[in-house]
Amino acid sequence: MNPKSGSIRLTGTVEIVDAEGNLIETIENPKFCGCGHSKDKPWCDGSHKKVSQPVSALENARLSKTAIEPFAPETGLALQIREKLVSARTEKNESIVGLKIGGALESKENQTGVMIYGFLTDAMDASRGFDTAEFIYPRAEAEVVFKISKEISTPITLDQVLEHIDQVSVGMEIFDYRYGQAQIYSNDAVADNAGAAAFAVGEWVTASHTVFDGLQTNLRCNSETIESAPLSAIRGNPWEAIVQLSALASAQGLTLNKDWIIFSGSATKGVLMTSGNTYAVETPGLGIVTVQAQ
Repeated sequence: MNPKSGSIRLTGTVEIVDAEGNLIETIENPKFCGCGHSKDKPWCDGSHKKVSQPVSALENARLSKTAIEPFAPETGLALQIREKLVSARTEKNESIVGLKIGGALESKENQTGVMIYGFLTDAMDASRGFDTAEFIYPRAEAEVVFKISKEISTPITLDQVLEHIDQVSVGMEIFDYRYGQAQIYSNDAVADNAGAAAFAVGEWVTASHTVFDGLQTNLRCNSETIESAPLSAIRGNPWEAIVQLSALASAQGLTLNKDWIIFSGSATKGVLMTSGNTYAVETPGLGIVTVQAQ
């Protein structure tokens, strides 16, 4: 058995029988599908290679800190690749702590903006510092963060957000696509777990429908403000991020778990992080979070 490639190989002569034990055929050294993606199940047709090869390329890019070319996977394949990359993290005892929301253009042919998301793990917490040498092209964004108090398994409305979110905070999301500075589209972004690299969260504040009203956020490098924007730049109202995510997650069969944190998507443009600098997101009325880049 080769679980990494997704095939199950048997050596020798194998008799295939039906439920009543009647012999259907005899096969030498058969190879069965172990990944579930073969179009000729139960036989392996090599479909696992479509997943394993880009997964290896993305993982090697992460380890070598070397950008790779986008490969434009189909939607189903992009989701499978993300699943494998996230599973590789949890197999190393990382725990999923939430999601980051992002946006991307659907394709070169269709320039419509679409919502995507990536999984965050405890190993991505940058509150104790951030080593830029571990990444390819890390950029910081100013966001808000939601803490889920009651799981979300179906689409919710604006009127229902406070039934599921009890605390909010200021947040810095750090993303780092393994395609470097290349222009990418939604499926490449999804495959790379929406570029999730690191994050930091400020102090928690009690949630309310008006908690974000009229607030401006600032992204600073050392003492200089590099980017500034109203929180309304986040989908017109940051609460809309949760509403729209609930619909997308539900459509993909994902439950947003209690105690997960959700990064809203950015109010500002991303700022390249370089070693030796201190970055901060400050939203007067909500809080401040600071990350030291090493």
